[in-house]
Amino acid sequence: MLAHRVPLLIWVLGIRCWVLGKYTRDVPDHIGAMRSGNRYNSCLGDMMPARDLYHNVVKTALINDGWKVTHDPYRLEYGGKNAYIDLGAERATFDAVLAAERGTTRIAVEIKTFSGLSVLTDLQQAVGQYLVYRTWMRTVEPERQLYLAVDVETAQSVFAQEFGRIVADDIQMGLIIVDLRLERIVEWKHSPTTGGP
Repeated sequence: MLAHRVPLLIWVLGIRCWVLGKYTRDVPDHIGAMRSGNRYNSCLGDMMPARDLYHNVVKTALINDGWKVTHDPYRLEYGGKNAYIDLGAERATFDAVLAAERGTTRIAVEIKTFSGLSVLTDLQQAVGQYLVYRTWMRTVEPERQLYLAVDVETAQSVFAQEFGRIVADDIQMGLIIVDLRLERIVEWKHSPTTGGP
């Protein structure tokens, strides 16, 4: 009985691979979000990001803070693998003493919602992803700094608590804390300079 279904299964999988290969990048975000926060094309091996619940709010908060969003998403390639960080942004830095432009600060921002069943599992996934991205970026684009963007509630319930704070402090995780209602950045943590990049 199963032998009669095998050709049908192979045909369905072949069509699925062709469709995904052709249309994965064009699937709307709400469809991609149905698969654990990512769109995965198993035929091509590409992981495409599904936008987090407050992707646009964080993007607006960066713009309100004077950043120019340059990548949405920011593609990071290393060792033949692609990763997609939610946003890439930059802004000119000024020397207040000389009243002149000093250069450009570049950042990459990974947005996390911490909406899973276990906050510890969410933290483990966020930290692992952050460390992989940061390690690759230090090799590929060392001048770009990586940040994890979270809302105020997550900052208070995870990163202000001992179990989350010790991890963020130990790995010097760059954090952007965003007020979702006001669409504003309220705090930059573990920035190499005071008050943000």
